[in-house]
Amino acid sequence: MNTESSTPFQNTEISTAQKNMWLLNALDKNNTSYVITLAFDLLGSLNPLALEKSIQALLDRHPILKSYYPSRQGVPIKVMEQNLKVDLDRIDISDGQFSEHELLNYVNQLSNSVFDISKPPLIRFSLLKLSPQRHVFIVSMHHIISDG
Repeated sequence: MNTESSTPFQNTEISTAQKNMWLLNALDKNNTSYVITLAFDLLGSLNPLALEKSIQALLDRHPILKSYYPSRQGVPIKVMEQNLKVDLDRIDISDGQFSEHELLNYVNQLSNSVFDISKPPLIRFSLLKLSPQRHVFIVSMHHIISDG
């Protein structure tokens, strides 16, 4: 992750749903109820560098994905990391030593990884290479950034 400078949103107000999620997170920092994880089975050749550029374009187009929610004097605020770069975690498991069950366990593990909503990023990307023609792309994010 590269965070050169942060710029607050013009409107630092957050929605009622985001306030509720922030409060629940403040009460239980290990709660993963609001973690959204999606896994996509990709068949065919894949250019990981093009995928990384696409991820950055997505982040640049949707500033909410670059946001995080610290508090100022106990009140939650929305802040955006203007220059946020989120890495694509690439894992090559094409040696065949990873079973489908282990793959599901890995996705479950990502689903149960907590986010510190007071620090960016609140989104993670993983790419598992199962073979040259099969990949699993995983997106995991805190619901607070999908609420908008």
